[in-house]
Amino acid sequence: MPSELADAARKRGVSSDEIAEVEQEPVVWVVEQESSARRLTVAGLVKLSASPGAILKDLRRRNGLLRSDAIRQAGLFSVPPLPTDVAEYRLPEGDVEALSECEVGDCKIRLRALGVEAFGKIDWSAPDARERADALARERLLDFVRSYQESGHEALKAPFVDKKEPQTPGEGFYALLRHMQEANEVAKTLRAHLRDYPRGAVDGAEDLILWNVRDYGYPPVTGLVHAVIYEPPGSVPMVALKNLYSSHYFHARLQIIFLIADPEDPERTYLGYTDRMLFEEDVGSLKRRILQAGVLKDVSRRFELLRKAVE
Repeated sequence: MPSELADAARKRGVSSDEIAEVEQEPVVWVVEQESSARRLTVAGLVKLSASPGAILKDLRRRNGLLRSDAIRQAGLFSVPPLPTDVAEYRLPEGDVEALSECEVGDCKIRLRALGVEAFGKIDWSAPDARERADALARERLLDFVRSYQESGHEALKAPFVDKKEPQTPGEGFYALLRHMQEANEVAKTLRAHLRDYPRGAVDGAEDLILWNVRDYGYPPVTGLVHAVIYEPPGSVPMVALKNLYSSHYFHARLQIIFLIADPEDPERTYLGYTDRMLFEEDVGSLKRRILQAGVLKDVSRRFELLRKAVE
């Protein structure tokens, strides 16, 4: 393992034995959990028998970035988004019941005022209520992504009104983004792109907007993710996954992947992963423990699946 990577891992609490273990098996650990327990950071390292270029090629596949046993549904948005992009999306069963009882200030799903109003117009006793709810959910996802593709972070400023105190998702993202302040120049460029999208273009950066339904052991989470695959010439490739929307639990989330070629064998790669999460204020300690266990298990499994895909 490159000495700078090993030193960075030690600074994050990884033991020398665990660093040696990376040569054979993935290592995943909790880096930070604030006393308030709202913020959680998980990291991992895995060595892959493939070049950085081959790994990026795999990640660019339709579901390469979302390959996980926890994924129940997934898809990719066009530019601009098309109805066919979300044709397979279905609301998780528990969300249908929650939406039928949803009111401003009292809803189990993160919604904005227009969403609460729209779902409130459905006749939930009608035989086609489920179909209407699914269709409306697909419309809301398309509207959200269309707005984000056109105006970027401005689209995240409208508050969610499912709680008594409205919450603005963009604020949480900036809180997580500040943790990249100490990053190298490549990461700084990536950070600026995540902040300023869609204004300007960055050479070597590819933007993808994805949707998924993921199960961490509690009611499944519908999520929207802005993925950036950044391959700067002559430097370390990186991938960022910026959470745009989560139906439950997560106020904000930012995942970073970097790929470092083995200096002794360019056909082998060290993949590093950091997942910074900010939970919703009403996520209790029991749910947080279950979600943390689910995230750790999911990262380990994603590493295993990626190894099988590229080796």
